[in-house]
Amino acid sequence: MHASWAYLSDLQRLRAFSSAAGMGSLSRAGEELRLTQPAISNALGRLEASLGAPLLVRAPDGCSPTPEGAVLLRRTTRFFDQLGGALAHAAPGAQNSQAAPGAQNSQ
Repeated sequence: MHASWAYLSDLQRLRAFSSAAGMGSLSRAGEELRLTQPAISNALGRLEASLGAPLLVRAPDGCSPTPEGAVLLRRTTRFFDQLGGALAHAAPGAQNSQAAPGAQNSQ
């Protein structure tokens, strides 16, 4: 696998984790990301294996982050917020603003 594709897979796995942990549900994360629940579960399993730590406690009524998962959730939430802000400011027609990194344009 080409190295740049590996990063894309890592980003997709982090997004699946962030969504599942934030929503407390693999099924709802799948709906949000337009993926099946098994695809979310697979992404989470691969992420946990690559990091060597469980990130979510799964239960019949949902999931919740482990202590390691809570740390990763805070950081991925901040990362995706900043990435979204950067992409919004880079889009054609976006106004140059002096907003703080990660701030969303209200227009």
